Amino acid sequence: MRTCEIRMTRRTAGIISVLFLNCLMAGPSTAAESVTENNPSSVNVQLNLPDEPFVYSEDAFPDHFAASGIMSFDTSPEDNLITNAGATLGRVLFYDKSMSANRTVSCSSCHVQQNAFSDPRKFSVGFDGQQTDRNSMALNDLRFVRAGFFWDERAESLEEAVLIPLYSHVEMGMSPELMLERISKSDVYPSLFQVAFGAQSITEENVGRALAQFIRAMTTSQSRYDEGATQVASSKDLFPNFSNSENLGKELFHEKCAACHTLGVKDQIAIFSMFRSLNNGIDADASARDGGRGDISYNPTEIGLFKASSLRNIEFTAPYMHDGRHKTLEEVIAHYSDHVSRHPNISAVRRFLLTKEEQTALVDFLKTLSDRKLLEDPRFSNPWQTSDLSAVASIPVANPVPGHVAQQGNSNSEILDEIGIRKRLKNGQSVPAGSTLIWLHTLDKDQDGSFNKEETKAVAQLLLETESLFLRLERRRRRGPAGRERPQNEEEKATDAGSQTGDFNGDGETTTREAEQYQSLKRLLEMGDGGRLQVLLDRVMNRLDLDPLIYSTVRQKVFSAKQKLNQDVLRQDQKMIEQMQELLGKENYEKYQQLVISSQSNTRGRNLNRSLLSLEEVQEQIWKYDENVNGVLEVSELHELTRAMNTPPGGFGQKPTAPADIIEFCNRMLKFDQNDDQKVSQQELPERMSDFALRADANQDGGMSLEEAKAHFRTAAFERLVFDGIYVGGAFANTLLFTQSSIEDLDLPSQTLNEFHELMASHEEKISEMAQASLTQLFAEIQKMIPPAGNKQASRE
Repeated sequence: MRTCEIRMTRRTAGIISVLFLNCLMAGPSTAAESVTENNPSSVNVQLNLPDEPFVYSEDAFPDHFAASGIMSFDTSPEDNLITNAGATLGRVLFYDKSMSANRTVSCSSCHVQQNAFSDPRKFSVGFDGQQTDRNSMALNDLRFVRAGFFWDERAESLEEAVLIPLYSHVEMGMSPELMLERISKSDVYPSLFQVAFGAQSITEENVGRALAQFIRAMTTSQSRYDEGATQVASSKDLFPNFSNSENLGKELFHEKCAACHTLGVKDQIAIFSMFRSLNNGIDADASARDGGRGDISYNPTEIGLFKASSLRNIEFTAPYMHDGRHKTLEEVIAHYSDHVSRHPNISAVRRFLLTKEEQTALVDFLKTLSDRKLLEDPRFSNPWQTSDLSAVASIPVANPVPGHVAQQGNSNSEILDEIGIRKRLKNGQSVPAGSTLIWLHTLDKDQDGSFNKEETKAVAQLLLETESLFLRLERRRRRGPAGRERPQNEEEKATDAGSQTGDFNGDGETTTREAEQYQSLKRLLEMGDGGRLQVLLDRVMNRLDLDPLIYSTVRQKVFSAKQKLNQDVLRQDQKMIEQMQELLGKENYEKYQQLVISSQSNTRGRNLNRSLLSLEEVQEQIWKYDENVNGVLEVSELHELTRAMNTPPGGFGQKPTAPADIIEFCNRMLKFDQNDDQKVSQQELPERMSDFALRADANQDGGMSLEEAKAHFRTAAFERLVFDGIYVGGAFANTLLFTQSSIEDLDLPSQTLNEFHELMASHEEKISEMAQASLTQLFAEIQKMIPPAGNKQASRE
């Protein structure tokens, strides 16, 4: 296999070896004695590190990794690149049970190497036997994850994420003080910290840095997929080492799954991770106990959104989903095929309606992403030798969290009679996929087996009533003989670059490419980032076509410029809010906050302005299935139409569920009330949500009432929206500017309205000036760093 090397550090293994030998001169017995003290439940515990340190700092990746633009997704910060000493320290910490309050669990208790560092139990179990309410995520390939960490993205960096379980009162129960005390008193750790980070280096920050280095080193690149990718020009080509079923599964994956589960902009795909949290329709509405991203962001439109782990090694990471509800990959694929529900915050996912052969093919393909080397690699194994063989398997498999019920859709094979079909449709419930065609035939008035335009009116009417049109009816894509989609007849779009700004290389001319790059940079600065700056920054950097020698430096400059601009804009927003409060008064300002938050729920999913659609326009969509354009939908065309009608989340006939809002959010939190006192305490809520209850408890009686929850949610959600911005077409708009029309819904005097609009116009002008000044300065700095046209080779020399 051809390889390309990605070097993370220039430290040599030889120097590290000498340092490690010096650190371990005390001998195994001293280490064993110290570790036994740290792990009182263990017997004959001994730290077993190799004389020649394992190499973590350099990894060789197949060529298609570089072709996929992998380096732009590397999360390794410049001040915490992987080193052999740092990753080794991280390995020791990762497996050390003394890192939990009662010395009973370690990080590895819930992240098992043989399971791709995931947990084979449905729910993980903490240091005192208490269950969590989520399945622990796999850790492999987190080096190439740009979005936040955990199912809900609550940690922005891996360095931050690794410390959260340590301090969790459910998972490991430590405090920073206790952790540092134990490490400092150990006979093992002081020398390991010194080698990794220098003298006086036993700090909370360095614990996080070491663990992050160890986990970032857990990469996979030797799967059968990787073997096949090196033999073709594009990941969409047939892989010569794949079976027919695996190639079919790969084709289906590209068609139906890649948009959410891959990163990169090139023909080759190497990163099988999600770019952000999404909703995949595993629950029918927003009442599920676990609100995912919404529980962290306080944004009703993000309730039910989750971000899964990398699909690499997914074969070994069962059970699946955030709550471990699916035991097998077959169950997962069956969900996407037939059971996607119409959650109010559903993302761009539809029911696949796969045949049994296609479902098997998708599973077969996913298994080609398996790299067993990671499961057996001694670099990531437990360095503590002990006679205590208590392992994860000895802990009972967790039962479902009380109150949680997995919701499923209708089976593809279920058939209803005509009466049953009409009853379900009348009640706004979907019909099984196998029943849709039966219903269509009941509308065939002349019983000729085909449909004329008059007969399709009832279909169009029901699509309007269930608001299904915005989910797009599409003819099923046809596959070419080589397993790739047939090419579309599209002309390459060109822009008039001559008059546009963006002469990056200083040659006096602005090419179309340079103009596009400048606009990408401009959009990044002008729009918000929703707390996902790294993800949006990756997109811009991938378009700049920079020399690798200056890539990191330019990226840091862009990052710093955007961070500074964000801070300046936030300060300006806060000034504007103060002026609004003074202008509107307390009561009207609170109503305004409520309107801004509610506007998110009310506009969710409006990809099309449904109020402007007529029955005739819906029929036009239906008649796109008249492939031979003879004015009649014949049998084969009806089958294609039926398939399209069954693909929307929830299935055909399912009316949309009520949007998630403040009331829904707060009522869901009150469901955690275990003692029926009509309040929720910190202890009753999941740990990630306990801070909300603490802040909402206005009367300080130890519990959060429904009214207190509503009041605090309005304030917290509004503040978060102002900070993050509002998601609009790939970026985040300034919340105050984007929602300024909400003020019209208040009963305000005309003079007050005029003053508000004047304030907002001034606010918009100031923000625009800030963004332009930042862009001008940043562009000038980038121009200086890019070699003049025709002189790139000289810069390398």
